[in-house]
Amino acid sequence: MGFFKGFILGGLVGLSAGLLFAPKSGKETMAELHERSAEFRSRGLEMLEEESVALRATIADMREVLNEAVQEGREVLKEAVEEGRDATTQATQDLHGRYNESRGPQ
Repeated sequence: MGFFKGFILGGLVGLSAGLLFAPKSGKETMAELHERSAEFRSRGLEMLEEESVALRATIADMREVLNEAVQEGREVLKEAVEEGRDATTQATQDLHGRYNESRGPQ
């Protein structure tokens, strides 16, 4: 956006300087002013469209990266939960075994 603002500001400064130093009649100056402002508007709209397209592409890329990261996070969390369940089951079985051993033969 910095380039776009600089482009517009530079255009306005150049247009103002041209008006101040122009040795033309008022009608000629106004006609030229309208022509140049139409050109600046057209260029500005073109630049805006280009930036919009680039921004949309960046957003699409970021969305894809984030979706992949979320999916990877889900997989890691799922694996961690499964490992936690397995560890809990194993610990419970070990605890039952030690308890039964401590009770002795029945």
